[in-house]
Amino acid sequence: VEPTYAGYIVWRGSIPVKKLPPSLEAQVEEGVYKDGIYDTIVLKMAKDNGEDLWTFGTFIATPEEEVSRYWDKARDGVSRHGSHKKGEENTSTTSPEWFRQYFQRHFGQVPGLVPLVDATIESGEL
Repeated sequence: VEPTYAGYIVWRGSIPVKKLPPSLEAQVEEGVYKDGIYDTIVLKMAKDNGEDLWTFGTFIATPEEEVSRYWDKARDGVSRHGSHKKGEENTSTTSPEWFRQYFQRHFGQVPGLVPLVDATIESGEL
């Protein structure tokens, strides 16, 4: 059975709290942030090893014919849950050029969110 494409891609990332400067970590707040049709969810989570991490997900409408630019069915499976780390061979699936601009434009008013996303991208955890 093949899943039906829902019309969007969820870009998600996480970064351990210990990788953030304390000044940034103090700015970030959990929440659901909206800008028109765009939603981003930010959560602080506890891992089983006792470490905390910040995680986020943002939902972006994407035409189905463009999905293959970000997802490789042979590698990621039919569920379309890809996971790509900085430095991987397939760089087309890491942060696209427009991603940071998207966050700045739609969520730049949320304290700490754009720097959190930047730190997550830089650490290769998007």
